[in-house]
Amino acid sequence: MDAIILCTSHQRHFPLLSDEPILRTSNRLYPRKLYKGVLWIDKPRLVYLGMQDQYYTFNMLYAQAWLARDVILCRSALPAPEAMRADSDAWFARDPA
Repeated sequence: MDAIILCTSHQRHFPLLSDEPILRTSNRLYPRKLYKGVLWIDKPRLVYLGMQDQYYTFNMLYAQAWLARDVILCRSALPAPEAMRADSDAWFARDPA
């Protein structure tokens, strides 16, 4: 079953999800567990848009939406989970905070 759930809020509260896939992060530019800051690495069909600090909101959200669209429509193939984790780890190596 596929579903798209649109939530608009400044609070990060996900009552429709079980605890396991809920993103728990402090405000950051690149949340852990998300490939390219958008796709849940362990379940890449779970997409989080706009979970970062909102510095470059519209440009960032457009880029995230394009990536999500292309993955959903199978226009872009995702790498293996190990490669997605390595990509995410590389971002955190630049920002150890």
